Amino acid sequence: MIQEYQSKDIDKAKWDHLVSKDPMSKVYSMSWFLDAVTDNNWRALILNDYEAVMPFVVKKKWGVQYCYMPVVAQQFLITNSNTFANDFIRVLKRKYIYAHISVSGVLEVENILVIKRDNFELN
Repeated sequence: MIQEYQSKDIDKAKWDHLVSKDPMSKVYSMSWFLDAVTDNNWRALILNDYEAVMPFVVKKKWGVQYCYMPVVAQQFLITNSNTFANDFIRVLKRKYIYAHISVSGVLEVENILVIKRDNFELN
């Protein structure tokens, strides 16, 4: 079951272990980076006991909560993204009216505008 947690309730050791062992992992999803760029105010969707995770940040504008990407974060990793990306996005969609997030993986969720952007990295 996918559940939402605030950063203070996340087991950072389990989180970082999962993120660091993923071959597609980026610094942007490490707990220390998320703490630094969000002033310890980020949230996450977590599948079961840290089988897959997706961080995100929430702000409120005109009384409406929405998800966004911190300026210095390139993308938020969804661990095992090919399997769980669509499920995570469906969960976010149920609670938040608007989200502007970048993830790795392919999304195929109804009524979601997906803009594909290529990311080129050097070794």
